[in-house]
Amino acid sequence: MKNVATKMLHVTVLSALFSFLSPVCAAPGEAKFIAQFVPAHMETGAQYEVMLQFKNTGNATWSQGNGYQLHTTNNDETWQVNAVPLTDTGGIAPGNVTTLKFTITAPATPGSYPFQWQIRRHNKPVAGDLSPALQINVVPAQDKRQAEFVMQTLPGLITEGPAFSIMKIGQVFPVKIVYKNTGTVTWQASNLNLVSQMPEKNLTWMLDSVAAASDRSIAPGEFVTYEFTANAPTSPGIYDFQWRLYDKTVGGFGAPTEPVKITVK
Repeated sequence: MKNVATKMLHVTVLSALFSFLSPVCAAPGEAKFIAQFVPAHMETGAQYEVMLQFKNTGNATWSQGNGYQLHTTNNDETWQVNAVPLTDTGGIAPGNVTTLKFTITAPATPGSYPFQWQIRRHNKPVAGDLSPALQINVVPAQDKRQAEFVMQTLPGLITEGPAFSIMKIGQVFPVKIVYKNTGTVTWQASNLNLVSQMPEKNLTWMLDSVAAASDRSIAPGEFVTYEFTANAPTSPGIYDFQWRLYDKTVGGFGAPTEPVKITVK
């Protein structure tokens, strides 16, 4: 993680230096671009703080009351925001620099997206510099769901050594399985199921999926409990019993439950 952060900082600083040296000059006038700090790579849907600086090289004080704003050059909402008010107390007098820090949200679809801003008054560009035109690479977000298997109970379960149990043909038995959210993403119980394993979605126990008992959110550090009834097979044999969490939006995640060999006779 440290190496990744170091690389991101390096890329960001290079981007900022390039921006400092390469303003896009529209014409001499009211605005001079100074610098910007923008990540060169982003993850879909993630939020990032960015910073841009412009110098007032005109004769009038910039202020929100006078209609001045920082604005995207294409007037769209690619980054979920297209205008940023000037918040400097008393406005930005001629010769002064305004520093604008604000949060943007990366698009939900991976791709390369333009990032360029300018000073406007009453939504009309003032004469002067634009910020350098950047193309931001937006990549798929890495899923941060993590789950820890905590415990399971079922009749006759022996966990010393490889877990096993013995049941009668067709026996109906209660099961309890507990997981802990050890990631950084809150789970929505309405999207969360337990799915049978070995093989996935098998119907050995007369069901292949179990929904959460309540429609609630499971924040990082919290637990979710599944209690359900399973049916032993109607033919004698040794069967695998194992489950795993499955989110409808991302698929299976986290470690599966401890496998249990159940002898049915």
